[in-house]
Amino acid sequence: ATDAFADFDLTPDGRYLYASDFGGESAGAPVRPSWVQRYDISARQWEVKRAPLIAHGLEAVDKDRFLLLESDQTAELTLNHFGATADAPIAELSRVSDLLSLGNMELDHRTGLVFHGDTAFEPKKVSVIKVEGNALQPQYQTQPFTQTTGNPAITLSPDGKHLFYDGRLLSPADARQVLRVFPGGVHASTAGLVFGGFNILSAETGEAVGSMEHPGSRHFASDDGLYLITHGTTVNQNFFFYQVRP
Repeated sequence: ATDAFADFDLTPDGRYLYASDFGGESAGAPVRPSWVQRYDISARQWEVKRAPLIAHGLEAVDKDRFLLLESDQTAELTLNHFGATADAPIAELSRVSDLLSLGNMELDHRTGLVFHGDTAFEPKKVSVIKVEGNALQPQYQTQPFTQTTGNPAITLSPDGKHLFYDGRLLSPADARQVLRVFPGGVHASTAGLVFGGFNILSAETGEAVGSMEHPGSRHFASDDGLYLITHGTTVNQNFFFYQVRP
């Protein structure tokens, strides 16, 4: 990374890994250039291109298109094209402005819905935007949530069945519906299981079914739902890999 990787995501077919190389942001302007990196897993080849503006949050849409989310108090969301050739620059296709604040996002490739959850500023809410062709179309926002943790996050299970925000199980079909409330925050969900801190819970009942020796602070579930990667909270910032067996 030129500065530091802020986010990464695999394309739905699993061939390409996208990563955002964040150069910093102040008052909506880049501190240093941000870059987007794409790794072809089959060809074992890296490509690096300068982002049009800021690259912090990232979700891969397909081989050539990806979403970028800024990290300031007012965070703009863009749909971008990596470029048809190695020399072609990244092209911005669509932008959503004046809707989102600092937060994180999840993309459901099956529906094209982007779920954005506020993480820092009140009132905290979930916003839903749809990728329609090469355009971003805002859909709706939830009412503000009360009694949120200091840094809530939005999490979508790889199969798209379970959507969480700050320990609340929301309906992926309509995020305004709260289906269940889990104790504490939810870091990841896959294979019908919920991972929050040291505890492993059932996504259906909320009951504890296990525990994690190294819970980490960041989590990534593989798209096939078989593996969970956690980023450790120790000084060494270790990565731990788990095979998920429901």
